[in-house]
Amino acid sequence: MRSPSTGQTGGNISASLTCPPCVYSCGQGAREHPKCWASSLGVLQWIMESRLKKRVDLELHLIRRDALCQLVLDEHLQHQQELRQQGKAFYVERL
Repeated sequence: MRSPSTGQTGGNISASLTCPPCVYSCGQGAREHPKCWASSLGVLQWIMESRLKKRVDLELHLIRRDALCQLVLDEHLQHQQELRQQGKAFYVERL
């Protein structure tokens, strides 16, 4: 609801949300036309699926990176132990 003096929207959030016009040129909003509603729902599902896929891909990337870091650390420790068994020095930089 707009205030006559300020022209700003009041606390009613739903008044500021408008339904897009029908893509079938019926003049109705998507809420009132079943085909528009189905089309809007399909678009929303596609958006949510693509966001979920991106999130899953990111999580898999992070898991692979952590596994690779652990593998490199394990190999480093194994190499260090092998050098110790041979009586050789392993250089460790101290800061």
